[in-house]
Amino acid sequence: MMSKHKKTALAAALALAALSTAQAADVTWTNGSGSFAWNATHQNWSSGAWNSGVGNEAIFGNTGAGNVIVDAGGVNVSSINFTGNGYTLGGGPINFVAGGGSLKNANGYTGALISTDPGVTATINSAITSSLPLIKMGTGTLQLAGPLTFTGPGIPYMGATAPRALPVDLVVDGISGQSNGGLLQIMGSNVLPSTTRVGLGNGQIDIGNNNVTLGSLTFLNQNDYQAYDPSVGASENGSLIGTGTLRVTGDITVIGRCCGNNGANTIGANLDLGGGTQIVRVSQNSSVMQSRALQFTGVISNGSLLKTSGMMENGIVGNADGMSLYGNNTYTGSTILNGGYNVVTGTNASSFVEITGAPNVPGGNVLVLAGANGSYHSATVLQAVAGGILTIDNTLATGGAGYDQPTVAAANNNDRLNDTAEIQLRDGAFSYVGASNTASSETFGKLNITGGHNVVNITATGTTGTSTLYASDLVMAQRSTLQISSATLGAASKLFVAGALPAADSTGILQGVIGKSDFVTYNATTGVTPLAAGAYAASFAAGAGANVALTASTNAIASSMSINALKTTGTVTNNIATGQVLNIASGMLLNTSGTTTFNGGTVDFGSSAGTFFGGTATFASTNAITGTNGLINASSTLNLNGNLSGLSGPITTNGGTTTIGTNTFAGALQVRTGTLAFSTNQTLAGQGAITIGVNQNDSNLIGTTPLLSLSGMGANSTMGRDIIVDNGGQNVAGAAYWSNMMPQLSPLSNTTGSQTLGGNLVLNSPLRLQGGGAGGTGSTNFTGNISGSSYMFIVNGRESFTGNVGNTGGMTIGSNGGKTYASFLGTTSGNAPLTIYGGSGSATVIGTSVSYAPGSLPTGDILMKNGYNGVNLTAPTLIPLATSTINNNITASQADINAQVNSGITATWNGQITTDGSGYLMKNGAGTLVLNSLTSNAAVRVNAGTLLVNGQIASQAGQGVAVNNGGVLGGTGSITSAVLVNAGGTISAGVNGVGTLGAGALEVDGLMASSLDGLAGANRINASSFTINGGSLSLSLANMPIGTLSETFLLLNNTGANAIAGSFANVLGLPTGYTYSVNYAFNGTDSFGQVGDGNDLAVTITAVPEPATYATLGAGLLLVAMRRRRQR
Repeated sequence: MMSKHKKTALAAALALAALSTAQAADVTWTNGSGSFAWNATHQNWSSGAWNSGVGNEAIFGNTGAGNVIVDAGGVNVSSINFTGNGYTLGGGPINFVAGGGSLKNANGYTGALISTDPGVTATINSAITSSLPLIKMGTGTLQLAGPLTFTGPGIPYMGATAPRALPVDLVVDGISGQSNGGLLQIMGSNVLPSTTRVGLGNGQIDIGNNNVTLGSLTFLNQNDYQAYDPSVGASENGSLIGTGTLRVTGDITVIGRCCGNNGANTIGANLDLGGGTQIVRVSQNSSVMQSRALQFTGVISNGSLLKTSGMMENGIVGNADGMSLYGNNTYTGSTILNGGYNVVTGTNASSFVEITGAPNVPGGNVLVLAGANGSYHSATVLQAVAGGILTIDNTLATGGAGYDQPTVAAANNNDRLNDTAEIQLRDGAFSYVGASNTASSETFGKLNITGGHNVVNITATGTTGTSTLYASDLVMAQRSTLQISSATLGAASKLFVAGALPAADSTGILQGVIGKSDFVTYNATTGVTPLAAGAYAASFAAGAGANVALTASTNAIASSMSINALKTTGTVTNNIATGQVLNIASGMLLNTSGTTTFNGGTVDFGSSAGTFFGGTATFASTNAITGTNGLINASSTLNLNGNLSGLSGPITTNGGTTTIGTNTFAGALQVRTGTLAFSTNQTLAGQGAITIGVNQNDSNLIGTTPLLSLSGMGANSTMGRDIIVDNGGQNVAGAAYWSNMMPQLSPLSNTTGSQTLGGNLVLNSPLRLQGGGAGGTGSTNFTGNISGSSYMFIVNGRESFTGNVGNTGGMTIGSNGGKTYASFLGTTSGNAPLTIYGGSGSATVIGTSVSYAPGSLPTGDILMKNGYNGVNLTAPTLIPLATSTINNNITASQADINAQVNSGITATWNGQITTDGSGYLMKNGAGTLVLNSLTSNAAVRVNAGTLLVNGQIASQAGQGVAVNNGGVLGGTGSITSAVLVNAGGTISAGVNGVGTLGAGALEVDGLMASSLDGLAGANRINASSFTINGGSLSLSLANMPIGTLSETFLLLNNTGANAIAGSFANVLGLPTGYTYSVNYAFNGTDSFGQVGDGNDLAVTITAVPEPATYATLGAGLLLVAMRRRRQR
């Protein structure tokens, strides 16, 4: 019988239930017979002989220690607890089964535990088979020598709060500050199946001198802080050690935890990459470990290494954390590090190295070469892209006494890179730190600036230290910019370039390049050198060819003039007379601090791109900008409020913030990194598109996350430009991005009002829409068409789509909290999927909803995630806006499916409805929902309106269909699971009249409604059993006999063997002139040929005519008989 209240069979609870069935006994080893035999015959246990039938827990204490001989046919046990020392289990197999005992770990698991007390070492030579994941707990040592076989699906071992976490088969337990999993020793290469998924908590795994292959390795990141032991290459918690070689065919993952992860995670054994690419996923969630998050202290060989973000404890991909490589690694493939603070102190044979950025990473996205040996001599290309920083630091040391890292002293090394290696920067940085009071240097090949704004930092350390870089060439892509930042550039810090350099203008300054606070030139003696103070003019009066430096001043430009470049410091105001032009020939404007403002007149850049570095540059509404090569914002806050109609070429944002406060620019715009904002309408005819992102970013990594902000445009504003999202990245090494890992579009707040995006939207890579909020009544209205191969992630707000939605990547709607309301009101093409997350709903307010007009909803699969409890409206919600049909398959993961079908609407869903057992399909609203799929497995709650099941529902074990107060269940399909009709609920088989509905065990506390037609028969229910708990029968009569004629209608076919339980409290709906009788054990044939077998339900209706009707009785009887004969 289904509960009337909230179902608690959530996915995590089901996983726990699989491990914790009916509790069995603790049984203690005594070796009472002296035989050391563990079998069903010898009396060697506190209970006598061993009973394998109940899943007892075996306790091996201080009595009877020695070599225990397991029965050749095997024994069944739920858990083993070694409280005494000196045990070896051998002989037959040990089978772990569900059962229990007093042994329980910190997450509440009670099955398949092996515990070793402090100071205890236990050995198991027997083969082990387990349908449950095996959990090693206790601070002692467990040695496994026999082969293990895992037959179950594993468990998401993060506790019930994170049922989506990675599944594991074997766990070394332990939670920082609470418990310790001790040491697990793997005594042979074939002990673990190569598919074993291992979880490692606050304990240690030692593979010895064996070569061990695992299916995956997950660090649970719950380690007490312990000092590093150089003899094993790790601290004793959160580490896998051994002199053998480890191979992991799946991912190596460090779970991001909010707290408790005080100690490092370490792989001290050698690691064989298997000739392919080893994916390493390291994430953080509040607690940030940086390079200690995962330490490799052995030798890595044979393949490539890709480190990126992984999963947090709540099952969502988190922000990246770091990693460190301490060994002298021999693998020759690539090394790609996506986010976090990463340290390399050994030699490396990798041929390609990339450090790429990721958002929200404390400590930055850095690859540091340090110590005496940190080097990549074999790398031909080293990239720092998308916010990544490649660093050589001759001052960095790691570890020390008591630390959980290897101790590596700072050391100067002037040969960390191959002399011909190319360093490529694209929206990235290269940093070089020399050793203290030492002549430090590095020689490499080409310094190739491939796009965006980039930084080279050179730091000389100590009063006599020098840092010198030698490059073969310095080349720059079009519209790229570079800052060479050093307080002592050209003196203690130098960059020499033997070959090609960026073009120098007539004054010698390098185009697109600045220093820390100056333009730069090149000198054969000093390398790249800041422009000398004496080379600047102090005012505009110097005229053509001058590089002007202004400090905190107001300057009047009464007549047109030309200068070469402009540097400002402090607040500088430039007032250009009306009709006059200030030409800046090089296009270069450097603001070392403060704000530079241009009022009136025109600023002309000619054929150069106006290029802005640092500070704030504001062009007032009275000003105009002209030029043929657009503008480049390298790193400034750039406010463009004037007339841009004379400016051609694109406006490119390489960094900083660019705000467009004018509707006069017809050209294209691009934001690579930083922010592009608009504060006014964009409605010019033929205006150029906005491109968001950098398409050169790796498709499987997190790239830059630029922001397009429309929040300052005001209520009822219009963005008419097309928007192209083209940021390269699509996923995190195959895992889906979370919302903060993609470019963002920030619309007007819905509280302020509505906003229209009238251009087309092309999604070549994912886009995050966030900022609308759920306040007020405003909406972000997309009236253009949406296309492309990727998807939009709508985090919050109210959105409508009235154009054609045709992007193949679909949409993700909602984000674990907040409120999101999306409406599809236009057309759709293709087969795009939807993922809908639950929101912060309540008993009366929906958290996340998708409303759709007929023919407008994308037709791909719909995945509902993260919102359930069967009461509050936190669940993802679908709202049809008119009578319509959709064919989407709908799947729920940790979510209810809320169908809000309002009055007067019939919504037909033809697709399969599938859940993971954690939530319901909830029918709300006064309208009608029709389910036609033959393969749905959802548990159902009919809370309001009508649900017609014309297909099949086969709910999972222990689940079924509940019809609550105000709900009606009908249809002509089959429900193979239990059906409960609560008080106020109604079950009415068929659709608008006669029909048959199948059900499992049926219990009626509410109303059973039956339509009786004297010509066609009755609607009927086929149920496996029928229980009436005070419910009522409601009858609706049509074409019934007159006179004294009676008709019998079979209403319920009880297909089970048991009799009907209970009887109806009331029979309703019988009109005047008729009587009824209900037969709860009908055995015979009804008036329409339906046969009852003695435990079925039938009702007989008898007409009781008034005296005035007797005269026509014969004619009436004849007419009914004739009509029934024709009907049959």
